Amino acid sequence: MSGNKGAVGVRLEYHDTSFCFITAHLAAGHANMDERNADYRTIVNGLHFLRGKTIDSHEYVFLGLAVKCPRECRAAAT
Repeated sequence: MSGNKGAVGVRLEYHDTSFCFITAHLAAGHANMDERNADYRTIVNGLHFLRGKTIDSHEYVFLGLAVKCPRECRAAAT
């Protein structure tokens, strides 16, 4: 991943259900889809929690992404 890209993950268990919340800042733009996919694979393979848990260890995974949206896109959403 490049110098200004990355991810943070938090995990928890509620009763007998495990949750993982991940937020990430990936490469923007249509031309960078391969780079985004590679960054995602890096996150999934590299993010480890205590007790040997990984992203795939959880029943529910929520992924939030930082997405660059042009000004006209933001205006249309409001």
